[in-house]
Amino acid sequence: MRAEHDFLILGGGSAGCLLARRLWEAGKNKVALVESGQAGWLDPRIKIPAAFVHLYKTRRDYAYFSVPQPNLKNRRLFLPRGRVLGGSGSINAMIYIRGHRAVYDHWASLGNSGWDYDSVLPYFKRTEKNQRFGEPWHGTQGLLNIADLLRPHPLSRLFVEAMAEAGIPPREDLNEPETEGAGLHQVNQRQGERHSPARAFIRELVGRPGFVLLTGHRALRLVLNETGTEVSGVEVLVGKKKQTLRARKGYIVSCGAFDTPALLLRSGIGDAEALSAVGIQPIVHLPAVGKNLQDHPYLPLTMGVKNYTTYDQAETLWNILSWYVSRSRSLMTTNAAEAGGFWRSSPGLPQPDIQFHFVPAHFMDHGFVRSRSSGISLCAILLQPQSRGSVTLNPHDVWGAPLIDPAVFSDSEDLATFQKGVLKCSEVLHGPIFQALASGQDPLPNRFHDETSLQEHIRNYTELLYHPAGTCRMGTDPCHSVTSPSLQVHGISNLFVADASVMPTISAGNTHAPTLMIAEKASELIQKSFS
Repeated sequence: MRAEHDFLILGGGSAGCLLARRLWEAGKNKVALVESGQAGWLDPRIKIPAAFVHLYKTRRDYAYFSVPQPNLKNRRLFLPRGRVLGGSGSINAMIYIRGHRAVYDHWASLGNSGWDYDSVLPYFKRTEKNQRFGEPWHGTQGLLNIADLLRPHPLSRLFVEAMAEAGIPPREDLNEPETEGAGLHQVNQRQGERHSPARAFIRELVGRPGFVLLTGHRALRLVLNETGTEVSGVEVLVGKKKQTLRARKGYIVSCGAFDTPALLLRSGIGDAEALSAVGIQPIVHLPAVGKNLQDHPYLPLTMGVKNYTTYDQAETLWNILSWYVSRSRSLMTTNAAEAGGFWRSSPGLPQPDIQFHFVPAHFMDHGFVRSRSSGISLCAILLQPQSRGSVTLNPHDVWGAPLIDPAVFSDSEDLATFQKGVLKCSEVLHGPIFQALASGQDPLPNRFHDETSLQEHIRNYTELLYHPAGTCRMGTDPCHSVTSPSLQVHGISNLFVADASVMPTISAGNTHAPTLMIAEKASELIQKSFS
């Protein structure tokens, strides 16, 4: 079959959408974006910011679950991933956070030249069309609209005051290189509507010469030549039929930290012994594929409040209709986690190790459990976990969902640090500002009298914050990494990875903005490889 495209991008998530746009903009490439889900252009649950929780466990979501976690009472953790154009960027909470400069400088110190903070800052700025901030840290001419929330809840502003009372100062811009402090989040919204990667980067390309959007195409495996040094095609499933797509120049995998390693493994790229054990013929021995999985553990503490109406009862027919009538007055423009911050749990740390998210509602069980009373939630988030998990193929169904083991708290230091963050949340909730509003109607405990009760609560209710990363880490050693710093898969000349899986260590905050940065930089690196 003759190749019809110069580049095939596998995975139409945040990174894939931006990468497709940039490669197409180069003006000399024919680009095909291959996505398993559908476009979802008209889905109101994507467009209305507050409706994102209604996308979980639907056809827009892969709705993965982890294997049982021994340190969390053997619970299987819910791991939503977007199965729609824009990927998880179409179903997430829209928070725009880059993370501390030290993370990127650490990437460079591991041998990944060009990935230090000063080098990647221009790529962050290139994507961004910030409606409030400009130079030196922000871009104003990019494709993705970044804005303040139209209608932040008064309790979110009160949270910033409560944090200051607890020793964490206010910060106007949570995306400066040094991130410690608390403030309101900026979000990828435009006039109160989610500005998804699909809408920002792809919508206006549909039907343009040189660009092809292939939705409903699930990538099954890469077809390699006999020596395993080059990809000759990709086998996709369309409905119940298999097809083979080919590219003249290169193949870029942007399927995310779960499905990118799974696709490589199904293609015979990974640890040879492990592949043979599940019946896959090994072709390229790269033992790091699927290893190094990281995510951010989080735990919300909730508290009932009086004198305020919160978002617990916001989803009335009137409020939903109000979004179509007047965005500036609509409760439905909220992203739920309206405010947050960063904190060092010990004074001598080089960077914050705890993040906070504040929600003016009871946030329980990923939003599936609703409260009839008004409340608030304050989440502790472990920023730099030392625990490392894995993504492997299911030996009983290698073509199905992979086995995902985040190995939460497998490193004991993670639990010790996380406890400090949870106790800080409790301190903020029990400070004068929020105690003046406390109703006493608390569905779960938010104060702990000893370490045993604290640890029990953590093991019962800790979840992961939908930020998987690291499973195809970049590096210079093929024994411990999957791609080079130029994002080319070791030993395969025309295969690249561009998504959160290439992060050597997880970014210090929400991973959406760093993933877009990776795609921006990847577009340059890939074009240089073929110039």
